[in-house]
Amino acid sequence: MKIVLNKSYGGFGLSHKAQEFFPTYECAFDLDRNDPTLVKVVEEMGEAAGAEYSKLVVVEWDESIPFYIPSCEGWESIEINYKEVLSSLLENQDVAAMHTVIAKVLKNPHRK
Repeated sequence: MKIVLNKSYGGFGLSHKAQEFFPTYECAFDLDRNDPTLVKVVEEMGEAAGAEYSKLVVVEWDESIPFYIPSCEGWESIEINYKEVLSSLLENQDVAAMHTVIAKVLKNPHRK
């Protein structure tokens, strides 16, 4: 799966030209980051797709892994959504897999 991220301080935003592809566009937060049209616009327009303080890039992500997009002053990254992973494992009562995920989370020096 392809996902659009902002790799610049300032925040995610679309240029006026890129907004033309989204007739109901009001706010960047209304867009799904894996929206096929958004991905195509960013791939085709390159840096011109981003607003003044945005640098939009397309990254690959395994669609079977839940994610979230944290931001530090607008600069974004993509992270595994461990809450969703554990919730799914609990629902399926997969205790062995839960132990594996919890061990990985505890070893992650960037966990919050």
